[in-house]
Amino acid sequence: GEIRLQGMGPGAGPERLRGELETNFLDSAHLVFTTLNTAGMPSVCNGNKFTVVVVDEAAQAIEPSTLIPLQTGAQTCVLVGDPQQLPATVFSSLGASTAFERSLFERLEHGGHPVHLLDTQYRMHPLISAFPRLHFYGALLKDGENVSSPSYTRPWHALPPFQPFTFLDLKSDTDRGAGGGGGG
Repeated sequence: GEIRLQGMGPGAGPERLRGELETNFLDSAHLVFTTLNTAGMPSVCNGNKFTVVVVDEAAQAIEPSTLIPLQTGAQTCVLVGDPQQLPATVFSSLGASTAFERSLFERLEHGGHPVHLLDTQYRMHPLISAFPRLHFYGALLKDGENVSSPSYTRPWHALPPFQPFTFLDLKSDTDRGAGGGGGG
C-alpha cells in the first residue's frame, strides 16, 4: 500500500513521524499481534479498524485490560483462555470486594455465554497431565497423539529419578539466611 506521511512538514517532531509510520505499517498488515495495553496506543487506534480481535490468555487478564483492544472497532472478539489456570493478578485489597480481579472471560462465562472447551493438550507427558485432567477438568481433557506416542517417552524416563515428573525431598540442615544464595 501507499505510505502517507503528514509529519514531514516544518516543526514536525520525531514522535509524530514515528506514530504515522507505525500507523501506516499497521494499516498494511493482515495480522497484528500486540499486548493488551499496546492495543491502546494511538498508532493502533488511529488506523484502519480491525474486523476480528483475538485475546489470548483472556482468563488471566483483568476486565478493563481486555476492553482496551475492543476500542479498535472490531466486529468480532474471540476470548481464548483457561479459567482453570491462574486468575488475573490484582495487588489491591479492594480487588475482591469490587470484582476487579474478574476477567471478561469469567464475566461472560458466568453470564451464560457459551464456552467451548479445547479438550486436547499437546504439551504435557500423560503422566503429568493426569493430575489436572482429573482434578481440574473432570476427566474431559485428552492427550494429543504427539504426547501419547512412544516417541514422546525418552529412555531415561525408565529410571526413577528421571521420570516425566519427580518429587525430590531437598530437606537440608543448612540455613542459607535471608539472601537465599549459596555460600556457607
